[in-house]
Amino acid sequence: MRLRSRLILVIGVVTLLPLVVTGYMTSRLARDHNVEQSRQLYARQASGLAVFAGTWIGDLERTARLAVAVWDVETLDTERREALQRVLYQQFDAVNVVVTVDGEGTELTRPTFLTELPPDLEQHLAVDEERASLLRAELPLTEALASGAALGRIYRPDPEGALVVPMAVGSREGAVVVGLEVSLAVIEEHLASQAVPGGAAVLVDRSAGLLIGDGLELVDASLADAFVGDLEGDLRYASAGEPVLAAFSSVAGTEWAAVVAVPEAQATRAGDAIRDRSYFVYLLAIVLVAATGGVAARQIAQPVVKLREAAQRLGQGEYPDVDLGGQEPAEIGDLARVFNETSGRLAEQADTIAAKNAEIEAWNAELQERVEERTRLLEESQGRLVQSSRLAAVAQMGAGLAHELNNPLAGILGMAQLAKARAPDDMMLASIEEQALRCRDVVQALQRLTAQGGGTRVRLNLTGTVSEVVALVGHGFDQADVNLEHRMADGLFVDGDPALLGQALAQLLTSLRTRLAPGATLRVVGSRVDDEVQLVFTLEGPSRGDSDDWLASGMGYWIASHAVEEHGGRIEEADDRYVLGLPAG
Repeated sequence: MRLRSRLILVIGVVTLLPLVVTGYMTSRLARDHNVEQSRQLYARQASGLAVFAGTWIGDLERTARLAVAVWDVETLDTERREALQRVLYQQFDAVNVVVTVDGEGTELTRPTFLTELPPDLEQHLAVDEERASLLRAELPLTEALASGAALGRIYRPDPEGALVVPMAVGSREGAVVVGLEVSLAVIEEHLASQAVPGGAAVLVDRSAGLLIGDGLELVDASLADAFVGDLEGDLRYASAGEPVLAAFSSVAGTEWAAVVAVPEAQATRAGDAIRDRSYFVYLLAIVLVAATGGVAARQIAQPVVKLREAAQRLGQGEYPDVDLGGQEPAEIGDLARVFNETSGRLAEQADTIAAKNAEIEAWNAELQERVEERTRLLEESQGRLVQSSRLAAVAQMGAGLAHELNNPLAGILGMAQLAKARAPDDMMLASIEEQALRCRDVVQALQRLTAQGGGTRVRLNLTGTVSEVVALVGHGFDQADVNLEHRMADGLFVDGDPALLGQALAQLLTSLRTRLAPGATLRVVGSRVDDEVQLVFTLEGPSRGDSDDWLASGMGYWIASHAVEEHGGRIEEADDRYVLGLPAG
């Protein structure tokens, strides 16, 4: 079969048939996707409505329970009970009636309500005695006495007014119940604002089989049991013979459920529109492909054959030129010219490609050397970290040894003092006593700074702590030929753990020392600025930059920062200046 006939057949079978199948599948997928998106949207909307209703009624219930508990309504006299009723009435705009009854429902005080509303209470509803009596009859007394608070069934006391729900709050001993008539106008308004055009956004009360909201005709109250019970989900049912998609979410702590329902035809409207347009587009594509297939096959066949043969020769290592005779379409002619140019450039650049390959191989070898060098550096860094851990273990052992040295050091000091008492003019004994006292001070400071803190915070003078830490770490500065100077103001009191703060200062000084080169100076100045005690560490002189010791000391710097943050403080860095701030005690 010739190429032209082959092209026409391929266009007809491979292109037209998949277009028809694709049109059908696309429309189905679009419709299903639209339905799924609608379900997810309605589920989120129902969950949001449930959260709104639960939060609103829950906040009101918690506040009412707190007020009843705080006032201890059982011990109040009639006048104070009426005062509590007025407080609850004025505190909540949604409360229209407040009553106080015993466990049998008998009134203990006059109900609180208004038949005429002053301007400052116009958010409430004007009610009468009959409506207050209806509230007493609807109060869930048994549930309130058993659990502390309960909601009754929703009802509409006024045919023209808003729905209400009775709320009963029990006293501590379960002998008195405070009842409130709570208007659901806020929830009704929110439901109306959330209902989609043509859909429904309602609240279902299982105990009353009642629906609240907008678009009630789409939701059957008989399905209330399916919507309530700590459940979330969606379902599909028929209303007046029309399929309806509904999503529901239970309202926590109640027998209510928020339901969002939309006719399935409305939910799938966008998908159906996509399906109809897809059919039209694909039908038009079929006609266009069928009309242009023959012409395209005839114009493409011969030039494509020549290009195929030339490409085969190019693949065999030749660099041919293609001459199509000038009768081919412009695009095919451009393709032929590009092919000829490419063939010529490949012929010219054969040697260049070989040189590039050699260069790449050399680069790979160099890269391998760099990887090996980096591996060596990482191994050295690991060795330094191991050495740091060993030094930490030695430091911990040194702290234990300092504790053990106290006894023999006390003996030496005591013997020296006894000998000096017998020979007060002996300079050697005076020197022994002086050095022993110095050793005792160093050991005591080391014990204080290395002790495991128990989290006890005391009021301490940071000036003394800094002096002790400087005495402990000064030897390291001397060995590194780095000057350590400190100048502290008096009365730098802070609240903190002495051991933890001492360890933090030692870690910070040691870390900063590793950054300085021999001959440099680390100057520490302590002062009080407003409500904060500040230690300013200034690095002067030559620096070792990003040396390995400085990089390895990053853990010590982190430990110091963490300890300071636990005390409510901070460490800030700016060039060669570090500021440690702690709240003044």
